[in-house]
Amino acid sequence: MGFTDKLAGMLKKKGVRVRESVHFEGLASYIAQEISEEEERIVKESADAVEAIMDSMKELSQFLERLKEMEREEMFKRLDMIVRSSQKRFAESLKNVVARVHLESKDYNGLKKFHEVVTDALAQIQKLNRMHGRYLYVAFDKEMKTFSKTAKEIVIYNHMLEKLMRSEGVIIDEFRLIEEMILDREKTIEEIARIDKERAEIQKAIQESERNVQKCEEELNRLQSSKEYESLARTEQKHEALMGELKSVEGEIYNILHPLDRDFRKFRRQVDLGNFPFDVRLLEQYEQLTEQFLKEEEGYPDLKKIAEKMKEALQNQVIKEKGHKKEKVLDILESVLNDGLLELQQKYHGVKAQLEVKPVKSNVMEKLESVERDIKEKTNRISDLRKKENSLISKKKDLEDNIQKMEEEIREKCDEIGIQVE
Repeated sequence: MGFTDKLAGMLKKKGVRVRESVHFEGLASYIAQEISEEEERIVKESADAVEAIMDSMKELSQFLERLKEMEREEMFKRLDMIVRSSQKRFAESLKNVVARVHLESKDYNGLKKFHEVVTDALAQIQKLNRMHGRYLYVAFDKEMKTFSKTAKEIVIYNHMLEKLMRSEGVIIDEFRLIEEMILDREKTIEEIARIDKERAEIQKAIQESERNVQKCEEELNRLQSSKEYESLARTEQKHEALMGELKSVEGEIYNILHPLDRDFRKFRRQVDLGNFPFDVRLLEQYEQLTEQFLKEEEGYPDLKKIAEKMKEALQNQVIKEKGHKKEKVLDILESVLNDGLLELQQKYHGVKAQLEVKPVKSNVMEKLESVERDIKEKTNRISDLRKKENSLISKKKDLEDNIQKMEEEIREKCDEIGIQVE
């Protein structure tokens, strides 16, 4: 039976695969074995075509070697020169082309590479035959016809080889597609395993941080219950109480002096205009009555000087004021002159003196602040780790959903080629 008949018979027998059952766990190795067996079968069935091509290439090589020095029939001198030039170029160029044709490995990949090389060689033969062959047929008609016949046989065998690989390679392509799908699934499983490992490390880090936070909180409680801290807390409470008292005294003084602001400005204007003699520099210092009063020495002599002259200016109508308003201002000025603010002044300076007493130095607050910073940092770290963990949980769920989808697609693809996956 000729090779063509064998090929035709093989193609006729090809049909739907016998249905087989395979466990999903063993599907990858089963597919790999099927690919190997299919490739081996194609290589085996193509052996005759490969051998025929190699034999034909050998014949071409031997012919080309003879052609370089082959005797020519007598012909015109000019034509003889053309034939002689074409003869050597044709033979040497094609020898190089033919020399590249060989079977690198006796497997499916080697067979595919062999087919590609032969296809390329045939294209080169056709090209060189067009360039130089027409003159060689004049000189070596019989030999060149034999050459053409051999080249055509190579074309036929190579076409048969291509037909075989295309026909039988379909199932290999299907298997390889399933193999890639299985590989993608395995990569996804590996990614899930990596996520589980990373999540375990995160959980370990969270637990460690929580233990550290607990230790810090215990240290915080210890510091806050220490006598040193209690003493400091009492000092702080006392300081806050004194600050409140100081502000209260300032408020009382302000409420007494504030009603004089308007008449004080009138008085200063009259002094500036030269309508009433007084120390301008003293008035400038007392631009803010309450603030300057708080700076005065005990007995506030400067304010009394101002009050005395303002009273005189009011009584002499240098400061224009009348009725209830005038009486109110005069009452305040009289109170100032009669030490009405002395008690408040003494109280203010007494409270302020207490505030200026520096507390005994203690590093307990520094320790507390340091522990509180540690707690905040570790709590923030725990929060960040939990966010990362939640992100991994979400990613894992997506991957698990993808795996389920991949498995369904693999089963469907296997079912199409006659493999039932259990």
